[in-house]
Amino acid sequence: MNIIRRALRRITRQYKQSILLFLVLVILFLFYGSAWVIDIAANNLEKDIKQKIGAYVIVSKPGSTVESSSPLASFSSMRSLAQTMSLNYPVHYYDISLQEMVAPAKNESDILVLKGVEQCPGLPFFEGTIALVNGNALDENSDVNAAIISVEVAKRYDLALGDSFDLKLSLPDPIDRLSDYCFNVMVAGLFKVQPDVRLERMYPDYAENMNREIYVLNDFAYEHAFFRQSILQFEEESAVTGSQQTYEQWIENLSDINKRILESRLNYSALTFRLGTIEAVNPFKAELQHLIGNGEDEIIRVSTERYEKMALGFISLQNLARNVRVITLAAMVLGIPLVLWLTLRDRKREFGILRALGAKKRNICLQVLFETLLISSLAISLSLAGSYYLSQYYSQSYLQNVQGPSQHEAYFGISSVDMLEMKDIVSSYKIVLPTRMILSVFILGLAVSLLGSLLPLAYFTSLKLRRLLM
Repeated sequence: MNIIRRALRRITRQYKQSILLFLVLVILFLFYGSAWVIDIAANNLEKDIKQKIGAYVIVSKPGSTVESSSPLASFSSMRSLAQTMSLNYPVHYYDISLQEMVAPAKNESDILVLKGVEQCPGLPFFEGTIALVNGNALDENSDVNAAIISVEVAKRYDLALGDSFDLKLSLPDPIDRLSDYCFNVMVAGLFKVQPDVRLERMYPDYAENMNREIYVLNDFAYEHAFFRQSILQFEEESAVTGSQQTYEQWIENLSDINKRILESRLNYSALTFRLGTIEAVNPFKAELQHLIGNGEDEIIRVSTERYEKMALGFISLQNLARNVRVITLAAMVLGIPLVLWLTLRDRKREFGILRALGAKKRNICLQVLFETLLISSLAISLSLAGSYYLSQYYSQSYLQNVQGPSQHEAYFGISSVDMLEMKDIVSSYKIVLPTRMILSVFILGLAVSLLGSLLPLAYFTSLKLRRLLM
């Protein structure tokens, strides 16, 4: 008790030295704590947003002209690549983006979209934009021509589960007639578009377009694709006529309008992966890049890139905070022991008087350590409280002056990614003081302060009484 009483009396009476140490600690830990809080907030923001948009990786081939080979020619290689990657990484689902514009045989003016899926309802079902309300998902046990259609299309054409549905598409031919190609699908399931205010606000025709989609197995979509059927028609005509012309020469014989029709049907092929974890995205992308090479024929895009492009202000703020944290940590390690050394050096005569009055070295050391502990605890507590408000104020000021890129990024094809807006990122940025961080700052601060006082304290108390009183 005597040690504590003397320490408190010393702090209150010789307050100038105490205030100096207190201010140094407050300033250093105020900046250190604020930088750490901003770093934590940015990390939490990144995790939160990336979890919301999901872990998607897309390998796409840019659109081709009619003179080029078909994008669908890579269908088998894409499937093989997908199966290989699924063995080594947590792939939740993969799909090959095969789709075709078709029309019901009963109503040629009604345009529908035939979409291939890989033994599953499809990515929109996973995303929750549409829901299977009746029937079964598409899998290895499904009929080859099984299809999932919308409730709206089923009502329009009076279709029920198990009913057949005739579809057709038009093909160019060398004598400028459009040949009709018909095929049949069987209704195996019905889906309903989920209401979504944000999607409907961004895409007014969202529900109408989704209702027009017909989901079939990828093999079926590939077999009945417009481009593939045009090749089959070319081969059939060549066999009948004995023509030696190539497919490209056959295309050249088409009229301009038929060329444009054919070219408009050639979009691009894409392989979409949905991964089980966000952490797997970067190594997954690196492995994909290694497998397909660095050519310009394939483009790899990941869903997390949208956040990284839109949140440039937050990322630069986080980098700044990390630099400040490193600098203040170095200043603490060097500055606090220096201040303590200077403070204790000025107290040499005081230590000598205490020694002359019979005080033990151990008691003198304990008194000084208690003073340091008390001042450090008060300074760290105040700096942590100030860190919360300083980090909040600085974040707002900094982000007001840093503008992100245009939100009209390239269409990704996944609604959770394409719907991400800057206001979603801003609203998810929260300043918090985690308990673990508070404890870490206290432990760090007290450790630096106490260790910084031990060496000079051990030196000064070891001096002879005459030198202390000089």
